[in-house]
Amino acid sequence: MKKITFLSLFVSMFIVSVNAQNYFTGYGSNEHGGRYLTSITCEKNGVEYLTFEVNQTINDGDNDAVYFDMTGTIIEVEAGDELTFKYDWKGEWMHNIIYVDWNNDGTFSTDGDEERIGFNGEVNNSQMTLPIVYTIPADKAPGDYRIRMMVDWVAYDDNPGFSGQSTNVNELGTKEPIGRNGGSVVDAVLRISAGTEPVATPVITPASGEYTTAQEITITTATEGASIYYTLDGSTPSAASTAYTAPFTLSQSCFVKAIAVKEGMQDSEVAVAIYTFTLASVNDVDANKTYTFFDGNTLNVVGVEAGTSIAVYSVAGKLLVDEVASGSTHTINGLANGVYLVKAGAKTLKVVK
Repeated sequence: MKKITFLSLFVSMFIVSVNAQNYFTGYGSNEHGGRYLTSITCEKNGVEYLTFEVNQTINDGDNDAVYFDMTGTIIEVEAGDELTFKYDWKGEWMHNIIYVDWNNDGTFSTDGDEERIGFNGEVNNSQMTLPIVYTIPADKAPGDYRIRMMVDWVAYDDNPGFSGQSTNVNELGTKEPIGRNGGSVVDAVLRISAGTEPVATPVITPASGEYTTAQEITITTATEGASIYYTLDGSTPSAASTAYTAPFTLSQSCFVKAIAVKEGMQDSEVAVAIYTFTLASVNDVDANKTYTFFDGNTLNVVGVEAGTSIAVYSVAGKLLVDEVASGSTHTINGLANGVYLVKAGAKTLKVVK
């Protein structure tokens, strides 16, 4: 969590130029003997984000100002973020209120709740212990906006009661002067960012399906400059996975999963393609390749003669099945998912279920 002191901002104010409009700041000094603002803590989505260390004093000629320019501090948010402002304030009978100049015209509207984003207070009752909670609306355009956090005794309507708007937000009010009442005004910058867009989900071609011949696999993304990474073992890909640089050939059943990544953007969603290769016969095989002969929960060894010895081994060499083919297609049941070596007569195959 960042802590921002009033004095530390003099340097940063020359770095960040925000909202050059002439906002009213001539609030004078704190004339009250028992009311002062120590700090305002801002939480973002329930986590402490930064603290404005105001440390206002009373009639000491030093830090007894009412207005504190902290526009060198930026509250960075995205649409949907929830902000919670908690005031550490000493005294009684005052209220907290926050405005945002959404149209950047140099004033804060007191007409309704469009620019007053939060307020706690009732007639003759202090509610400074209550936080102000505000969620950034989705319709607010990205950009920088002046935010004004206040401690004030707010105006009364002539008829009949309490308006909940500050008489001091845009001028030095005469009805309830903020300095005489021991109030304070802290300005900062609320920055709404556009957020980060996701990279376009990769497209894997050809589409998932069952094939009898080897296939050339191509992976593309519509996001220019994005890098693609993929896996073939069913695991979720990341930037640490195999980088896709050119089309590659598959002749064995597997899952192809791919993501696309680009700096400054969210990683894409994972694209998945499932390929099943069914080879017609054990009479035309390469023992160094892997084949899938499974149909549902069975292993069908096809293209053999009746009486051919059929043996199934684990990859560790343990004999699991020792049978004799009953015909040109021999079916083996009861094998769990895994990798096996199948010996059909003189042919040895590596089979994946």
